[in-house]
Amino acid sequence: SVVFSNGVNSVTKTIIGNANAQPVILAVGDLGTLGNGLITVNATATDASGNVSNAATPASFTLDTLAPVAPTFVVSAATANATVAEATAGAVTVTAELGSTVTVNLTGSNQLGPVQKILTGTGVAQVVALLPADLSMLGASGTITVNATSTDVAGNVSVLATPASFILDNVAPIAPTFAVSATTANATAAEATTGAVT
Repeated sequence: SVVFSNGVNSVTKTIIGNANAQPVILAVGDLGTLGNGLITVNATATDASGNVSNAATPASFTLDTLAPVAPTFVVSAATANATVAEATAGAVTVTAELGSTVTVNLTGSNQLGPVQKILTGTGVAQVVALLPADLSMLGASGTITVNATSTDVAGNVSVLATPASFILDNVAPIAPTFAVSATTANATAAEATTGAVT
């Protein structure tokens, strides 16, 4: 008999020994009885004659059935239209549960393919930095959409985060052009102060 207990409620499972290690399976209803938290496990063995062993050395584990809160994103006003330098430094920040694995997926409106970044949640905002190769995959310019899930140490996966987006712009503007009129190619003071060049 194997007894699982949270200190208040307990669940007992009976298995037939086979001299090998075997799993002791809990039903979904058992998880509701035990709840989340520290679970201690004890067991005794009873042979065919009815002799009962001493109790086994207890074991314990933490039961965690709660998914983490979805990550959240912030795109600063300064990087809503991001240059390459701003995007590689981190145009967007993500906040996720401490110790969770954060899977950040980025897609571009002009992409060659999506980009995925894996971070470890710190409980506070951290930048999602991109490599030049990431930007090449996402396209030279266009809208970059960011989404993420968070997976806690027990393997529970959050719902999808509310997406964020920013504009990647690594196309330099056209160089300015000048015009100097024939009448101001040799400009007087009056002509220079009123505009010898357009």
